[in-house]
Amino acid sequence: MWRAVLALMAIVVLSSCAPGEGTPRSGSMPSPSTGSAQRQDEAWGPLAVADYEHGMEALIEGVTLRITDECVFMTSELLEQPRLLVWPASRTTWNEDTRSISIQNDDEETITVADGARVNMGGGASKIDNFDKADQHLDWVSKPSPTCRSDVVWVVGSLYKAPTS
Repeated sequence: MWRAVLALMAIVVLSSCAPGEGTPRSGSMPSPSTGSAQRQDEAWGPLAVADYEHGMEALIEGVTLRITDECVFMTSELLEQPRLLVWPASRTTWNEDTRSISIQNDDEETITVADGARVNMGGGASKIDNFDKADQHLDWVSKPSPTCRSDVVWVVGSLYKAPTS
């Protein structure tokens, strides 16, 4: 019951934000960068990473991770546009060789996922409801590329592989 309520809350939060300028269109992902701009910390790869431990734990189920050369997004049939994901620095690792992300959840279970993985994700967008406001509320360890703009920035709290049907 609570999972359904939390999922509904997450969908409402995600769908209530008005589209901003320069955001990806539905079903499209930013193209890999051909520019010479360097990420702040190459060890983080395409991850947007901030220094935080815990936050809102709304739940969104059955989203798909999309990893590009510069960004990591979640997509879903229920979302109009991809959502930029922000990862907790102390519990997240970028695995360059496999282009995968490992995160340690509060229960100390480590989950590793790659592009295209279907997941259930705890976290939220509360005060950080868009790309432009993220700087006001997050202490960046690896700031996202400007090409990663999205209507809603989802701050990851936990990650679980979605059950296969």
